[in-house]
Amino acid sequence: MKTSERLLNASKTIWDAYNEHPFVLGIQNGTLERDKFRYYIMQDFLYLKDYAKTCAVGVAKAKSVETANLFAKYINVMNGELDVHKGYMGKFAVTQEEIDAMKPSLDNLSYTSYMVRVAYDESEVEVLAAVLSCAYSYEVIAKKQPLFEKSSTKNVRYTIEDNFFTFWFRFIYKYSYMLEIENYESVKTIINRDYETFSGLMLERYFRRVLIERQAYTRIGGWWDRKGENEIDIVAENELDEEATFFEVKRKSDNIDMKVLENKAAAFLRATGEFKGYKISYKGLSMDDM
Repeated sequence: MKTSERLLNASKTIWDAYNEHPFVLGIQNGTLERDKFRYYIMQDFLYLKDYAKTCAVGVAKAKSVETANLFAKYINVMNGELDVHKGYMGKFAVTQEEIDAMKPSLDNLSYTSYMVRVAYDESEVEVLAAVLSCAYSYEVIAKKQPLFEKSSTKNVRYTIEDNFFTFWFRFIYKYSYMLEIENYESVKTIINRDYETFSGLMLERYFRRVLIERQAYTRIGGWWDRKGENEIDIVAENELDEEATFFEVKRKSDNIDMKVLENKAAAFLRATGEFKGYKISYKGLSMDDM
């Protein structure tokens, strides 16, 4: 077991409570009020200033070039977020006057004071541990498991459910260091390069929502095996009528291979043992079906 896994297991109760916080759940399911997110990014601005100080001290205390580069990378990533007029700070019309007048919340101040103290008083290992929870928290917003997964801890994926926040973390937050130096063309190139994959995920969410609103199924979810060899975009069950439909979602209908979908469904049936005696059907969904 990795050290990070041991630490996470030891703090599982804390992380479980964190993941159930109303703010985090709001990001997950898209119900978070925009004013609250605006307040968050303003507090985040204050937080990042001390985060930058912590990482700067980490560079000085690093015993290897690799660790020094890691701390330096964190500073570069934050630079774009520290510009009030760019990115989502600008989109939410946050002014410099508002930032100057805002005081850090008690939770914010408690954490930043802790980070800065550790940075000055401890070694590179403790500094890395102090900033780990922030970096890790962005990776664990929504917990997903395949349908009928028996273990609550295995075959887990973590995602951000809301499309607005998904785009922000995928392209804006991740590449804010490019935005900070006004390299908009590079960010545009990355978005164009990855858009097909990203929009495919958005299309899958769209059809999942359509199926939910039809109220024709009693269970809707996705499925993937533990080896990563088979994955089904949407599995929809109607246990009252003993029917199940396997869906493959693609941007273009020409890319849908029903035979491949049937083979994946066969792997699902073997692995789970579910839907015995059910009427099974298969369907492809694309932008043509919107």
